[in-house]
Amino acid sequence: MQLSYIITTWAREVGDEHLLLWRTMVALMRELKIGDDVLQGQMRQIGAPPRTTTGQADGVLRNPGEFWSALDNDLKPSVIFTASLPVDLDALVEAPPVFTRILQVADLRAHPPLDQLFHTIGGSVLRKKGRGRDAVQAPVSEARVTFPQLGISVQTGADGRYRAGEIPAGTHRVRVTTDSNAAIEATLIVPSPSYDLEV
Repeated sequence: MQLSYIITTWAREVGDEHLLLWRTMVALMRELKIGDDVLQGQMRQIGAPPRTTTGQADGVLRNPGEFWSALDNDLKPSVIFTASLPVDLDALVEAPPVFTRILQVADLRAHPPLDQLFHTIGGSVLRKKGRGRDAVQAPVSEARVTFPQLGISVQTGADGRYRAGEIPAGTHRVRVTTDSNAAIEATLIVPSPSYDLEV
């Protein structure tokens, strides 16, 4: 992955800007790789040191004039500095599972602005099997999960999981009906770290 940066200077005199920029460019050109003494965090574990190039415009920065125009600024003398970093495509990042997705909708034309949050939640319907230490929770497929006050009803899949959208924050009464017509009622709080339901 090539990361490119535009380096520039601001001074009262144009000559001072050019002198500062020249000295910066020469200092960077002496270092063709980023030294271990300045690498931080995971960058110390990437193996080969990141390679650098200075003053060689390429890619999106091949035309610096367009860059300055996009910033609505006058064209400034600048040097392009690029660092080439390796990317480990096999690296896995451990993270907790996501059970809540939040969509925020706002009408900025209203006074005061109208702001509303919609939650999509996901959980499992489970049935306890066995007793004592041998008890396990098995997924219940084709169970119907209903939010009566919201008029929302969804069904679990083969893995016992369900997903329901457009759930406002707060406490909701939920009714779970299984294929054997057994029904239980429970309370869910949204948002919450878990939306699992036991029948």
